[in-house]
Amino acid sequence: QSSVFVFSLFAFMRCGFRGGYMEVINMDPEVKAQLTKLVSVRLCPPVPGQALLDLVVNPPQPDEPSYTSFMKERTAVLAALAEKARLTEEIFNTVPGITCNPVQGAMYTFPRITLPQKAIDKAKVCSYIP
Repeated sequence: QSSVFVFSLFAFMRCGFRGGYMEVINMDPEVKAQLTKLVSVRLCPPVPGQALLDLVVNPPQPDEPSYTSFMKERTAVLAALAEKARLTEEIFNTVPGITCNPVQGAMYTFPRITLPQKAIDKAKVCSYIP
């Protein structure tokens, strides 16, 4: 049995800092070698993002001097992201014919767009598939 863990920096850092972390456990060595090759070829994050990844996987502890400022900034960033997610949902839901469920986790929305019958009929007249 194998396990793969993946983590994104987006929730903790500013836009532009890209980094990634993947931990592979109990994988066949040949499969792991191919996976490593594939990941290495397709992903080229900048060095600062990779360096900052250490902060994410090993954050300051309560007895360390930077803990308070780290937690303050982390809390502010996560609160701002939550507010943007809430606003995105709210704005989508004000548009007639569009509904959006609450955004959870990553900043992806999946709005449902319902076309009015008049638009569907017009598309058919013009030989378009609505």
